[in-house]
Amino acid sequence: MLIGTGFPVLNTFETDGPVGAIALYQCAEQLGLKPVILCGDPLFSVLNAHYQCYPLSVNQYQHLPVIAEQALAALKPALVLAIERPGFGANGRYNNMRGEDISERCAKFRFLFNPGPLPHASHWRWRQ
Repeated sequence: MLIGTGFPVLNTFETDGPVGAIALYQCAEQLGLKPVILCGDPLFSVLNAHYQCYPLSVNQYQHLPVIAEQALAALKPALVLAIERPGFGANGRYNNMRGEDISERCAKFRFLFNPGPLPHASHWRWRQ
């Protein structure tokens, strides 16, 4: 079980996502699962001392597919979750709620859900 978290805020990270990730981590352990928290620095350096963590590279866009492939091969997850992770905008960049580009501070997580392009809502067909 992979749990991605960490939303950059200036030179640190927001705090509700990591707390939620830790709660899920602890629940997963109680269920006998082997959770791993995926995040970039500075959050990785804080959590790695207490939890099984896997580092995500910050500002490595050109290497994302390879990084994701290596992580998925090494960790072999049955489940991948994200809590308070930024997602790509229509422009292919990460933005905060003010529309500021925060891509350079983001540890990229998107490709761990699917090494290829992800479908978006316009690709979905709803059955009635």
